[in-house]
Amino acid sequence: MSFIGTAGPGPSALPAGPGIMPNRPELNSSRSAPSTPSSTPAGFLINYPAPGDSRLLRRDVEKYPMLDGQSTSACVDSPLFNVDPAGQLSVVNAGTPMTYSTSPGMISALFAPSSNVGNVSTTWQLAAGILSWKNSLFSDGTASLCSDPTGAIQAYFLAPVPANCTAISLRQASGQHLSHSDN
Repeated sequence: MSFIGTAGPGPSALPAGPGIMPNRPELNSSRSAPSTPSSTPAGFLINYPAPGDSRLLRRDVEKYPMLDGQSTSACVDSPLFNVDPAGQLSVVNAGTPMTYSTSPGMISALFAPSSNVGNVSTTWQLAAGILSWKNSLFSDGTASLCSDPTGAIQAYFLAPVPANCTAISLRQASGQHLSHSDN
């Protein structure tokens, strides 16, 4: 995927919300999970605790990334993710492999995959159930993810997460949260 965002010296020109990618993926019209790429034997779901005060709730509300960079509380609307041996994160949408990537100099971008792979697509790691993207071209060596006020997931590569975007960590969804079909 080629994340499209703003290149430049600082966060003052950062885009906000959806609409910063030229090829928004077509969402699969079925509610079934997309199949997994042939390079990896099995896919996994990722989620994060919804931003906000969950102390009043009996349990945390989980959010799941969708193909268009938005998030949902319905895991069936989220694709299955795969990290290949080279450290690329990918999904398959309607038979088309899509990758999460960016280009050098990008400050931030919507967290959405594309069939066009950018120059920076590694190294995604799933360690202790937490998914992270490490690359020497990123500030502090790791991309930062956040949920903006619209529910979109933003990735920050060369700037800190802004105050209006709640920092999140993507994690492998546990079986107790899942009701996902692989048809």
